[in-house]
Amino acid sequence: AAEAPKLSNRIATGRYKPRHPAELKVLRNPANQEAITEPPTIKAIIEQFIWGKAAPPRPKTGDYLPTHPRGYPWEQGDRDGFPGVLLPAIGRAWLHHKVGDQHLFTECMRELKNKKAPGPDGVTNEVLKALPPSGRRALHGLMQLMWATACTPDLLKPTQTVLAHKKESLLELGNYRRLGLEKTLLKLWTKLIAKAMADHAEKSGMLSCTQAGFRAKRGTEYQLEMLTMALEDARLTQQDIYLLMIDFSEAFD
Repeated sequence: AAEAPKLSNRIATGRYKPRHPAELKVLRNPANQEAITEPPTIKAIIEQFIWGKAAPPRPKTGDYLPTHPRGYPWEQGDRDGFPGVLLPAIGRAWLHHKVGDQHLFTECMRELKNKKAPGPDGVTNEVLKALPPSGRRALHGLMQLMWATACTPDLLKPTQTVLAHKKESLLELGNYRRLGLEKTLLKLWTKLIAKAMADHAEKSGMLSCTQAGFRAKRGTEYQLEMLTMALEDARLTQQDIYLLMIDFSEAFD
């Protein structure tokens, strides 16, 4: 249970459904609803389906270019919980220091989860965590060089997309969830960048007090308690309160 809490929860609540190893050996053709068993045809249908889900390319408007004034909230003074932090105009020493922090890099290595599917290169998280101290220092040095040069090697960027059955019929392609398997080194690299930037954002007061997602010591339990208190207060004082809940479908497409 400690190694796989989500799986244990599904088993305990009766929601566990075993995976079928031969899920994609038979697929229904969306065009004529016929069952397809030929691997090349199945591959072509899957490729067409995934490309159809991808968002079309959009021209750059200039709104997000460095030369365009953005008006960030923390540059506008104390408004909506932002204290108005002045960032250094030249250089990124504040992030260079965090990326080069050996303790932060060790923390990122330790947080890599075991028994995760590897990316296209087949290197697992366990392989990185088993590196000797000299190997870890070399890897950390490489990532510091990547940060200093603002260059992520193209060799780390390719990912592998797999389909995992999500619900209902195994023959319907829409019932599968697309999972992108990244290379282990890329996941470690992005984790290091995210932690360095998150730490700087916390210390600089860039985040509003109402922002809770992906922040330390701001768990779901606290947010649920605050929501419950707001609803109870509205009920006791006989005031209207409006709650908006959004479940984005295909949010990342």
